[in-house]
Amino acid sequence: MTSLFFSTKSTQKAKYSIPNPLDYETVLGILHNQTLLQQVFWPASLNTPIQEENRAGPDLTNISIGLPDPKVNWSLSTHANGVTCIEEMPLGFVATVTYTVYRADADATTSEAEPNLLKPGTLSDSKLYLEEERTIRALKPILGWINFNDGPIIKTQNLARLLEEISRNGNDIGSALASLCSAGKADKFKEE
Repeated sequence: MTSLFFSTKSTQKAKYSIPNPLDYETVLGILHNQTLLQQVFWPASLNTPIQEENRAGPDLTNISIGLPDPKVNWSLSTHANGVTCIEEMPLGFVATVTYTVYRADADATTSEAEPNLLKPGTLSDSKLYLEEERTIRALKPILGWINFNDGPIIKTQNLARLLEEISRNGNDIGSALASLCSAGKADKFKEE
């Protein structure tokens, strides 16, 4: 269905390798754990109350975090091989990020894939990769002025750090999350 007033703009899909010790089921379990993803995508939410409203069953969660702008609504929607994060903003703006986990084929080309966010490498270093697809829906006159930043967004960086820490800590999600949160605080102090 097309809209008279709104249009959608997308980036090229980005692919990131997943560290070797992690298997498909573990990564998919992380992507389907909406409580964990809330803490990864919005680390500031650790100290603020989170209200969840389940809609349409267990696959879609509407999230209300005590952040400064109450006009923004967040939703996490799981699908067969990943998760979609939807942020609804004022004036009908909708930003969507979809993360999908794939098993790498033997014929996969490394030219399209970006190495792991944290360490140099190639797609062939890993049998799994994470695909990120970003889109934004906005008013047609405004959409022409919107540009996507190159490189991964903060959510993707946080997710990559979490996966790296989990692979290093032997699937210990608690310590990986604590490491992610402490790294976030250190980065915040560096910026100040």
